[in-house]
Amino acid sequence: GVISGLAFDGKKVSFMSAGTEGNALVAVRDASKNILWSWHIWVTDQPQEQVYVNDKGTFTMLDRNLGATHNASDDWENSRGLLYQWGRKDPFAMQQDPRGTAYYQQLFTFSSTQASLSEAIANPTVFEGSGYRGWVTPDNTLMWHPSKKTIYDPCPVGYQVPRKAMWVSLVSTNSVHTEYKGFVNTTDGGQSVWYPSAGYRSAHPSDAGALMSVQNDTGFVKLWSSELEVAELSYCFTFNYPHYYASNSASWGNGYNVRCVKAY
Repeated sequence: GVISGLAFDGKKVSFMSAGTEGNALVAVRDASKNILWSWHIWVTDQPQEQVYVNDKGTFTMLDRNLGATHNASDDWENSRGLLYQWGRKDPFAMQQDPRGTAYYQQLFTFSSTQASLSEAIANPTVFEGSGYRGWVTPDNTLMWHPSKKTIYDPCPVGYQVPRKAMWVSLVSTNSVHTEYKGFVNTTDGGQSVWYPSAGYRSAHPSDAGALMSVQNDTGFVKLWSSELEVAELSYCFTFNYPHYYASNSASWGNGYNVRCVKAY
């Protein structure tokens, strides 16, 4: 219901919005039905920008997680956004059991083996998980980059996945836990910013991409940075009540939220 029309003229993909907020994935295939490239379409009202200043610099950040159609503590369901394996341009959805009792996999399949970058591009809805290693076979390709926007960066034009230095701003008394749902941070400019406890998708083979730690008693929040620690590990922001960490180490394989900053 997000896209009402789609066309391809041999050079350009065009689509029409149905006027409904939400997310869609559009792919171009060759004659053998192999996916050549895909795009995430994010339809929401214009996100607001919020400015954070710390001893590492000034960061202008969007007010919601990538893929979220809202951002407010009283609308947790629409504020969660989508989840990304580190370095991948395509998101993985969160979907609730209609009975409201559990979260489950939908709209993607799970593979317990690592993929090459080209295999991941050709299979944007396959969640690659091989334990706590990365999802991709290391090949020296830095898919996300801390100082420039790459073609694999999932953020809108003009924005990118933030450096780990951005998250220093959230490790302060200006961040207030709101029980199970997440926390609110107040910027130096007095803006209140909501960070929902959206959980994460686990890359461990026994979990098969399952959604974990959603609205648990610690208000668990995970947000990627664009910075590599070592091969198959990158830095992320973690909130695990009562602790805030600006640069935790995390496997590329897990699916975390992304919040975009204005490109450097």
